[in-house]
Amino acid sequence: GFPPTQQLPPGQGFPPTQSQMPAAQLPVRRAPEPPPTSNQAPGPVWKYRSPKMPAAFPELDKYSIEELKEFETSPEKVFEFLKKLPAVEQLQKDQDELTGENETQAGINLEHEPELKEKLDQLVEQHNVLDSLKKAFEEVETKYQLCAKELSDEMILTKLHVETQEADDEGEETAEKFLNGGTDAKDFIDDHVKKRMRYHLLKAKEEKLQKRVQGQW
Repeated sequence: GFPPTQQLPPGQGFPPTQSQMPAAQLPVRRAPEPPPTSNQAPGPVWKYRSPKMPAAFPELDKYSIEELKEFETSPEKVFEFLKKLPAVEQLQKDQDELTGENETQAGINLEHEPELKEKLDQLVEQHNVLDSLKKAFEEVETKYQLCAKELSDEMILTKLHVETQEADDEGEETAEKFLNGGTDAKDFIDDHVKKRMRYHLLKAKEEKLQKRVQGQW
């Protein structure tokens, strides 16, 4: 229980320090509100600092010993005493203020709900379009890689070499056919000249490309 002490006349207790001053005498400091950006709806944006509770209660100086003893047996009286403290009253006032501001902000948020839903639908639609474009790009890129591989110098050189060899073989077959009496002189000359001209043209292209691949041209 409370130790027996002599009742002091009101106003003759120890002078309160700053930490012991009633909270109503101390300003409740809040961080300043930053200016809203272009994409940010205006509204209260700050951090709350609760009032500082006193370390001592000079209000008890006006109570007698008998009245102080009643605090031990009456929690209701303790509650009523604490509720009337300036710091607690300020805390209740701040709570009511914050509750009102939260309700106001909730109403503002609900007003923006249709706009937010519309923006969300647009975002989903744009994402689907982007996904389709990505797939189309990947298909085109795959085709490009295949075409680039087929049209590379090495691939063209390989095909030229095969066609050159085939043209040379066709010329040899035409000559053997003529020697075996399979065709007359006029047809042989016309056919053989065309095939040899094709062979030499392909051979020249092959050699020219071969030098470029090897870095000699």
